[in-house]
Amino acid sequence: MNLSTLLRGRELGGKSQKARSSPGHSLIYSQKVDRTVTQQRLDSLQLSRIRSIERRRNGESVFCLDVDHDQRYLLCGSCDGSVSIVDLDAPTTSKEVTCPVVASVARNTRYGHDYMVVSCQWYPFDSGMFVTASSDKMLKVWDTNVMRPVETFPFAERLCHQHWSPVPTTNPLIAVAAGTSNIVLIDLRSGSALQQLKWHTATVNTVQWSPTDSNILVSGGADGRVLVWDVRSAKSRLKALTTKAPSGARMKKTHVLINGLRFSQDGLFLLTIGTDQIMRVWDTAKMREKRKAAFAVPTASNFPRKLISFDVTNQGTDGLTVFVPCEDDILVARPLSSARRQLLQGHYNPVNACVYRSNYQQLYSCANDRMVLVWCPEVDERVETPTSNQAVLRDLVEDQWSDDD
Repeated sequence: MNLSTLLRGRELGGKSQKARSSPGHSLIYSQKVDRTVTQQRLDSLQLSRIRSIERRRNGESVFCLDVDHDQRYLLCGSCDGSVSIVDLDAPTTSKEVTCPVVASVARNTRYGHDYMVVSCQWYPFDSGMFVTASSDKMLKVWDTNVMRPVETFPFAERLCHQHWSPVPTTNPLIAVAAGTSNIVLIDLRSGSALQQLKWHTATVNTVQWSPTDSNILVSGGADGRVLVWDVRSAKSRLKALTTKAPSGARMKKTHVLINGLRFSQDGLFLLTIGTDQIMRVWDTAKMREKRKAAFAVPTASNFPRKLISFDVTNQGTDGLTVFVPCEDDILVARPLSSARRQLLQGHYNPVNACVYRSNYQQLYSCANDRMVLVWCPEVDERVETPTSNQAVLRDLVEDQWSDDD
């Protein structure tokens, strides 16, 4: 199947078998769940004792993660170039749930990457496709059903990052930080690079599309700048986000690399992380920094240029909750509401990435210890289940609405 046919199938609403989720997949998180309860679940995240991810023998460390639109499949890109898919809702009769690897492609094979997968992402609207970017200078778009690339885009330099626009349009673009000072936009319909955005004076480290406007792209570079682009015009950037010095103070000139970007799910805020060990939250409507939201983020001193793959949610009552790799731990903080924070401890080596599964208030993390860990709300760990956590939680909800009440 070629790329054009695959894209048309996605637009017509066609979904692969892997896109079907379990009946109770949206049980926990819905509009009926009180935000206070959701916040309590977030506050009680802990390393799961009953849920784990299958480990492949002699498998390399996972470097990047992504959860699909239906919140069922976990996409994993590894340091050795291999790619795997984990079923997070596989049926089981055991009290301890091990999520199995249901598909994989090894490194140095006909279809696999030769070196580290630096970024991976599901097609934003179902699990029928996904994209991977690698240090082997290749970006590949995959058909999930056959686990083969339907299109491969070669580059001149090692890729740093990519992001597929999550806004529903007839032609969602892929932005690529291609190891240069330029950003490459890929049009999958034409199967070629649509245009290049040129303004950074150093390597572009990371890119991120707005979740609400298909024309707005943000980039962070080794020159320390965060640039906002309107891709309808490649002549210049729309705006450069700058930090204002306190009244009466002078800004110190320091060399800061931007190595992390993330929009909130509603697009109201942009979060940036740099090697100055500061996370900043920007108001996207005013394009201004929210001063009270800046707080120190410890980063691994041995890897100052490493991309920080963090996640954010606006569930709960605290406005924003961020999950940031912090050496061997994961920092959980609420930048808009309080200074309260916590560290999730369980890995034995630097954490590479973490991704939030919003339907269940679960967090998944990967590290150089070759482990992918599951973090669950404490209440879920107290529920012993004959089949799965989702089945018992469904029974609990049904009990709340029983006729005996």
